[in-house]
Amino acid sequence: ATATAANTAAAGFPLGEQRYPYHNLEALVWGARLGGDRESAHAGANRMVALTEYTAFCRVGDASWYSEERFSVQQMLTFIYFEEWADLAALRTPPPPELLYTRAVWYFGRGMAAAHGHGGAAIEWLELLKSQSELVDAAPIDYEYGNLKQLTHIYEWTLRGALLLEIEGDIAAALRALRHALALQEALWYDEPYPLYRSRRPALADALLRDNQRAAAISLLYDDLAEFPNQKDVLALCARLNASNCIERDASGNRVSVPLFPDVIGAPKRVAWGTENRFAPSKMVEEEKARGMSAARGQASMPMLMVMVMAAVAVAAVGIVVRRVLGVAPLKGTRAHALV
Repeated sequence: ATATAANTAAAGFPLGEQRYPYHNLEALVWGARLGGDRESAHAGANRMVALTEYTAFCRVGDASWYSEERFSVQQMLTFIYFEEWADLAALRTPPPPELLYTRAVWYFGRGMAAAHGHGGAAIEWLELLKSQSELVDAAPIDYEYGNLKQLTHIYEWTLRGALLLEIEGDIAAALRALRHALALQEALWYDEPYPLYRSRRPALADALLRDNQRAAAISLLYDDLAEFPNQKDVLALCARLNASNCIERDASGNRVSVPLFPDVIGAPKRVAWGTENRFAPSKMVEEEKARGMSAARGQASMPMLMVMVMAAVAVAAVGIVVRRVLGVAPLKGTRAHALV
């Protein structure tokens, strides 16, 4: 609640006074989701969508250097977070094909809605999402900013897990898919706020509970709260399971910890951010760098000159002292002679 209030206040300043309005709104939406504040989350997401449309930087590969699609999809991701399947099914118009990540999120949202009984066959949406993931993988380096490529694969495995669990009833296969989604989550690059709309652990815990693995589910939820504290729905679930703060205790009162090692089906594809520079520096930038280096050398040369002069004076003074002690007259015409 405190984070939501703080980011709401930050996002309330005029755009001209905000250094990074997208960040303020994204942090607001992220915190509101975790706190169960549906109204604030939707309000912030709607403002983010409007802002990206206003600035016209929703397309990858433009001069903005990265894709702002990470912001324009927050409305759909908020629907998914709060499981508002009917609202997702009502989004019938697909995003433009050039918005690769936005289209992937749309397929993901429509597929999750279908897996829960809203809007068509989930398997068809999964196939569309798989094809879209390949397009995102082949996209420019811009898509590495914000983990967009990695996120698309997490959505794909999450949808596969939901389809297996909700429609086909294959809990074992669903667990494998959701564990793989969690493995991909663990490989995400650091970002603020967290790049994934929500952790995959609660979904995996739900599947574990359906498989009567209560202790493992609670242990997983405990780990999730350790990373993302005060999640309202996770705390409520643990309370229903009679595990206060998601802590399962044994007869001795010690916390029961059940380690889960995700089944990694193929190594996550990761391209190091910054390994590809698509924007060559302009001549003006190069000239500015040259001027800066020249000025730096000039500034550095003055102290060096002073050091050299002082060193020469010191050497001369030592020479004079030595000569006087030894009774040797200074050489005429030398610098030492001039200083006597």
